[in-house]
Amino acid sequence: RPNMGMRGAWIDQDAHFHYRGGSIPVGSECTIRDKNHFKGAGMRAGLNSNWVLGAGLSFNADLFASLIIGHFYLSQSQEQPNGTEPISLGANLRQLSPNAQLFLGLSWDRNFYRDRCHAGLTFGVESQYWWRQNQIAHFTDSSLPIYVRASEDLAFYGINVRARFDF
Repeated sequence: RPNMGMRGAWIDQDAHFHYRGGSIPVGSECTIRDKNHFKGAGMRAGLNSNWVLGAGLSFNADLFASLIIGHFYLSQSQEQPNGTEPISLGANLRQLSPNAQLFLGLSWDRNFYRDRCHAGLTFGVESQYWWRQNQIAHFTDSSLPIYVRASEDLAFYGINVRARFDF
């Protein structure tokens, strides 16, 4: 079954790093806090498939793609040792964020009470892939402090269990 609709996203990524040693004085620590927050909405299109195997069992395969226009709020703060002035960066971006979603699983479904009620159970694996979602800034060189955005991909994956009862 092909389908279309809307998709919303709210992805908050925070990272905290603590550094010791190297050019940092003994007994001191450098702390870096990165934020990459994204909110957006856009169009989603995809296919739902259900391949009946028999005895109430079926194989499910769903594939979706989305184009989401969203707002990135980026920040990085560095607390330097020995009272050195902290570094603070911030950026606000509007950007298109494409993503894909895939689900593969097995289902068991059963109708009862003269086909007026339905029970179902689905178990599978789901994955989402977001292109250029990680926009955290970083230094290009320790001797020349130039900041660039990473623009790297983000992936989510895991086991998905669904249960349903219809009447």
